[in-house]
Amino acid sequence: MQPRPKSPLRGLPGSLRAFSLTELMITMAVSVIMLGLGIPALQEYSLDKRLRASMSQLQADLNFARITAVDARALTVVCPISPDQSCTDDGAWHGGWMAFVDHNGDHRHQDSESIIRLSDLVESLSIRSAATRPQVRFSPAGTAPASNLSIVFCDERGPGKGMKLLVSHSGRIRQAATTFADSALCGERDS
Repeated sequence: MQPRPKSPLRGLPGSLRAFSLTELMITMAVSVIMLGLGIPALQEYSLDKRLRASMSQLQADLNFARITAVDARALTVVCPISPDQSCTDDGAWHGGWMAFVDHNGDHRHQDSESIIRLSDLVESLSIRSAATRPQVRFSPAGTAPASNLSIVFCDERGPGKGMKLLVSHSGRIRQAATTFADSALCGERDS
């Protein structure tokens, strides 16, 4: 009969060889508590990032359209689009948007007019402007003729966590928090 090999743990006190069941249960309980606190915060962070990323993309496209209007000395239009990529008049921007140089000044994209920016459908967000001003036009001077425009971005958390882009008559584009007056634009998505 062969002698049994000696264990490297042989001779050590029992408390040094392994975790006790109590220690393991305490570690598991602390881990569950930490996950319980961390997951909602991570979800909130993820929703904020998605909302801000979409808002920043539209702001960048609006700024690019404004710069193009000045550089090309031509009217540019940024409008929400339908699935067939034509401008819509309902103020629903979550279906995507397009920016184009409007050579004939009709505020509608024609095949002969170049598209300078095109954005896809935005998932899980409601992005709306008032139906009375469903598009942004930039003149060759870089101004945005007509009244000021608010484009409101909301998710399932509602208007309290929403943000908006403001386009002033001078063409300035800035971000702001939503107000009670913006609550009506934080409705359900149509498309």
